[in-house]
Amino acid sequence: MSIQISSRTKAMQPSATLAFNDRMMAMRKKDPSTISFGVGEPDLPTPEHIKQAARKAMVENRTRYTSAGGMAELKDAVSMKYKRDNGLDYGPDQVMVAPGAKQVIGMALLSLCDPGDEVLVPCPYWISFIDQIRFASGEPIPVPTRQDEGFVPHADVIADHVTERTRAIILNTPNNPTGAVYPRAELERIADVCVENDIVVIADSLYESLVFGGAEHVPIASLGEEINDLTLTVAGVSKSYCMTGWRVGFGGGPVDLIKALTKINGQLSTCANSIAQWAALEALTGPQEPLKVIADEFAARRDLAIKLLGEVDGISFAPPMGAFYIYINCSELFGRTAGNTTLNNATDVSNYFIDEARIGLIPSTVFGDTGHLRLAYTTSQEDLAEGVQRMDSAIAKLK
Repeated sequence: MSIQISSRTKAMQPSATLAFNDRMMAMRKKDPSTISFGVGEPDLPTPEHIKQAARKAMVENRTRYTSAGGMAELKDAVSMKYKRDNGLDYGPDQVMVAPGAKQVIGMALLSLCDPGDEVLVPCPYWISFIDQIRFASGEPIPVPTRQDEGFVPHADVIADHVTERTRAIILNTPNNPTGAVYPRAELERIADVCVENDIVVIADSLYESLVFGGAEHVPIASLGEEINDLTLTVAGVSKSYCMTGWRVGFGGGPVDLIKALTKINGQLSTCANSIAQWAALEALTGPQEPLKVIADEFAARRDLAIKLLGEVDGISFAPPMGAFYIYINCSELFGRTAGNTTLNNATDVSNYFIDEARIGLIPSTVFGDTGHLRLAYTTSQEDLAEGVQRMDSAIAKLK
């Protein structure tokens, strides 16, 4: 006898970044000198006052279920955060809390997609978008972007991919994996396309506090009443407050959509972890100075990475304006050889760097293209400098 697994589950791919992280952790156990630039997780600690709030909640036995959409105090704080940081007026009935922003996005797709509905996704894309769309019975439609244009999607290209089956678009800015920050003028044009075609926008803004070089994070929902009525703004505490493992994300948007997400969340998760919710409440309402400390550290790492990588032959990149990634074009290395092995694609280059230099970068095949590596500068500046030096030395050995 064997258990029959559903076709939708069989079709879903495991998270490549989590699998890569597992591989790096195993390698570090054998060789502690291994440097991973793989997983997008801040290496900085959760601020102490947030951890203290969690301790207090546990001592006070705040360990019961909360409402499916989040405890009232946190929903009020989320509404306040959207107003304070994004200029968005969401009442408590327009926000909900879930175990991570990833789950908010997945539940939104389950709420929106009927079989065959199309969801536009600028490419390169965060890997989970594609499988989440398919799991929701939708059809992902990649929309190409270009390195020489900073990987910013253009409204006219988006419009060319719209059909009568287009239901939604996922806009991730600041972007994972490219570090792109979509400018206001282009977002205004994209908003026009969405309003004209009644396309729902899932706006993934998880990296909103990490913008650099004079870039501006512009919530697309803030660009007018009509686009606001079509937009789910997704955010959370994972990246901004170094709280990835706490698993608290939230969404703000139209009442009917928030009701749908809350209903699904109630059936799948009951609620987000209660202690984590109290910690998130402190993150949003407590001292905000840690945000600047965290952002300043990543800005320094970004500048160092740009400088060091700019001196490495055989690669190129568009300087990232947000998040904590550099999307490295490694296609110039294709066709070169290492011993008896020829590097034919980004996966080959990634494996070569792992084997030769003990550095881990994720190949772009998981992000929808074949010619890049994602470097997450979520390590110390010392490891960043050492890792890039190893990369340079490894490239120099190729023939």
